[in-house]
Amino acid sequence: MESIDKLKSRISANFDGFSNQVLDALREKAIEQTKAKIALSGKHSADFSQDELEILVKDEEEKIKTRFKNTLGLGLIAFLGLS
Repeated sequence: MESIDKLKSRISANFDGFSNQVLDALREKAIEQTKAKIALSGKHSADFSQDELEILVKDEEEKIKTRFKNTLGLGLIAFLGLS
């Protein structure tokens, strides 16, 4: 029984590491997109407070998650031949 508990903890630890990598990559992509939007608007990041920048990045993260969910859902429907 002890070996099963060890195996569960190892799997859990690996999943947490993978999950953190995905969240870090998502955050970096959101930061890049936020920087691009700020540049396109003709402003600089210094024109915004830290709180405003955080809100902008969080909004971008949500947009990326929504696009991913929609794309994944459409891909699944196409794969199953339901479209």
